[in-house]
Amino acid sequence: MKIDDYQALGSTDDQKLWLDTVGPIEACFDVYTDFDAYSSGVYHHTTGTYRGGHCVAIVGYSDVDNCWIAKNSWGKNWGDSGYVRIGYGEVNIDTNAKYGVLATNPDPWTKRRLHNGNLIEGGNGTNHRNFELVCVLNNGQMQHWWRDNDGGMVWNPGPVFGSGIDTPPVMIQGQYGMSTEDAVGNFELCVAAGGQVQHWWRDNQGDMSWYHSATFGHDVAAVAGLLESSFGFDLEVVVLRNDGQLQHYWRDSTGWNEGVLIGPA
Repeated sequence: MKIDDYQALGSTDDQKLWLDTVGPIEACFDVYTDFDAYSSGVYHHTTGTYRGGHCVAIVGYSDVDNCWIAKNSWGKNWGDSGYVRIGYGEVNIDTNAKYGVLATNPDPWTKRRLHNGNLIEGGNGTNHRNFELVCVLNNGQMQHWWRDNDGGMVWNPGPVFGSGIDTPPVMIQGQYGMSTEDAVGNFELCVAAGGQVQHWWRDNQGDMSWYHSATFGHDVAAVAGLLESSFGFDLEVVVLRNDGQLQHYWRDSTGWNEGVLIGPA
């Protein structure tokens, strides 16, 4: 892997924040012969002779499993389809300096918070992620549909929720509800109704139900875009107003906030 530019990273918290908000990290560690036989789970050095140093691209982490998730350069036939989970502190991986890779455009599962629309590719599924769709029915309710991309590519009807909706919703898969890099974060949805914005979310780690959490804004004709940003993982929404202007709203730990008028659409 050719690295055009990089930034030295300090604490473990800084490294995890980089993975959450920017992209991969270059890390080097000591390799022993038992590393060659790794196939799954979290690697801990237990036996074997020292072979030398080696570097990998860390693409995620799991505080539940206490490990880094890394992509190796030995091909898909090695390890867990080319990936490895290395325990925190193992084989000097946290002793050696780590470097954040710049000028990348990564798209691991946790970055699905940047994709928005009423049709997204979510984090469910093994080889191919499922398609997730929310449409507006003739009666003003919304319905969630999903396509099982590992099981025959069949579309399956999901819950019907909401009322009084006559504009297209905008949805993302966020990081709320994720306990590990492999977990599926909640779906977050915003839709215009009655001149305001309704925020809905689906509990993807619980009962899979949709919940209405807030109504905010004024003079709203439609929701134009939604994402979960690197600013404290706030939800960011841009709406189209009835006067043709675009306006920004955001949600932080205090709730929903009205932002500036951006300009005419």
